[in-house]
Amino acid sequence: MGYADKLKDLLRPLGVYELHEGAGAAELEALGGAIDGVAALSGETARECTPVTAEGEGLTMLESLFPLSPAGSDAEARRAAIIALLTVNDASFTLAGVNAAISGCGIRAAAAESDVPQTVVVSFPGTRGVPVGFSGMRAVIEDIIPCHLGIEYVFRYVTWQELEALYIRWSDAARMTWEELERVG
Repeated sequence: MGYADKLKDLLRPLGVYELHEGAGAAELEALGGAIDGVAALSGETARECTPVTAEGEGLTMLESLFPLSPAGSDAEARRAAIIALLTVNDASFTLAGVNAAISGCGIRAAAAESDVPQTVVVSFPGTRGVPVGFSGMRAVIEDIIPCHLGIEYVFRYVTWQELEALYIRWSDAARMTWEELERVG
């Protein structure tokens, strides 16, 4: 039901208006059509103004509020990243807050305290070597972690013990590239 029908329903009880034909009915159709257009536009604007529901231009505009683009490729990941970055505040400088913001931005990384004072160790669980897109991840991580802390990045690589456990012989390993060894391990 469009707004033209709603207007007719409001005026019907009065009994003085011709609602089915003539100038009055045409005027109600025109007014109803205009209100339908405004309602559609305002609905789209309302959707794009909220990080939870934004899909297109709203996401781009919200992302422009941050000095760096949040990590995330699809709309759902971009929404999660924006919401995570919006939650970063002066109370988010705990280790749990930093980890929540990093994971909320779609980055599979973990921050931990270091033995070195004023330093945070960032690792990438489940990823061997330097993760794909690390430069973008690094920029977001460094935007989240308080600027007075040093950051040490730790990357995990396959070990010889892991290869031996998979029955990879030295002679087999000698014929493989490091990338191939990382995929095997």
